[in-house]
Amino acid sequence: MKSIKYFIQNLFILLLILVIGCKKEPPIILPEISTTVITNITNTSATSGGTITNDGNSPIWSRGVCWSINENPTVLDNKTSDESGIGVFTTSITGLTPNTTYYVRAYARNSQGLNYGNEVCFTTKNFSPALSEMLNSLPNIISWEIANLQGLIERNPGVAVLIQEKIDMLKRPALYNEIIEGNFFAEDSVTSVNGRHIPIIAVFPLEIMRHDASQSVTWIKNALPILENFMKTQMRYNYERIWYGFIIGNKGGGGAAYMEDKYTYESRTTPNRLPYEAILYHELSHSYIGNESLNQFLEVYIYNIIHTGSTDIQLWTYLRQPYTAYKAGNTGVYALFDIYQLIGHDGMSEAYKELYSLNPMYGEPLSTECKQVFINQAPENQKNNVSAILEAAKL
Repeated sequence: MKSIKYFIQNLFILLLILVIGCKKEPPIILPEISTTVITNITNTSATSGGTITNDGNSPIWSRGVCWSINENPTVLDNKTSDESGIGVFTTSITGLTPNTTYYVRAYARNSQGLNYGNEVCFTTKNFSPALSEMLNSLPNIISWEIANLQGLIERNPGVAVLIQEKIDMLKRPALYNEIIEGNFFAEDSVTSVNGRHIPIIAVFPLEIMRHDASQSVTWIKNALPILENFMKTQMRYNYERIWYGFIIGNKGGGGAAYMEDKYTYESRTTPNRLPYEAILYHELSHSYIGNESLNQFLEVYIYNIIHTGSTDIQLWTYLRQPYTAYKAGNTGVYALFDIYQLIGHDGMSEAYKELYSLNPMYGEPLSTECKQVFINQAPENQKNNVSAILEAAKL
């Protein structure tokens, strides 16, 4: 009996060895991959990628996308080389030609060989150079404005809800692609005093802002020649950028105006608010002058030249607040209104031309040299009056 028992045990072990020894490894096949829909399309770049759902029982050691102007692109055409492994991957396609149709396929390679995903096609944009430059900087603008808005919440509890709504909008992952694909921008141009072509571009984050953003472009187009003529100096920047609706509040300078959207501005302010159009002129003028009072004068001047066609302050319909000429205690822009009437339009224009070269800064009082510019433009019988106004005014 014992020998039979040992025989059965040995037979079982032998059978087990045979079973284990005969177990086959799964066959190695080509990987399974699909191509991602193209997004973030610009003049010269786009975003693509793929999804590897099966590695074919062999490690993926090469993956990416390939593209060509012809159908069925291969890795012998243009390609990216991304990290290995299965799952979803994203990659950037660069070095493209504007207004050109491209065909794209994702690819993956394992020890069995190379396989391609489905083919997708897209056409690059044909944006102007100025717009392309703005859109290239858009991700940075979004990041900067999120940080700026987050810093505003604690200091502005009355509009904290509006600020948070703006932050939430800017944080949406799809925002950049929505702006590109939705053509959320408006373009026009104006001829500078020296004949130079100056593009004016507004980029905005929501379709609902299109009308007012386009209106802002028109306002700038009307205002810029007036500003150049008054300053007797051409705009130094290649184009005027309007980042419309990305912030709460307004700021400008350096050839750019960062504007709160008109609807939000008017919904959070009282009926005696400054006209939105005038605020836009104010921020435009900061590309010439930093000092706030000097800039407020330019804002008022441009607005009234457009709406009244007159350089006579007596005919102006917008003066920021009620103004009484030569009133004791007139300060800031109201002191400048007094000076304007004493030295005349041409004298004020010449003064601003000189001030531009002196670069009076935002947040700083006017230097003695800057104040002397106004005195120099006054008639002899008004120099003392201009000097007295400058002495009393907080400029």
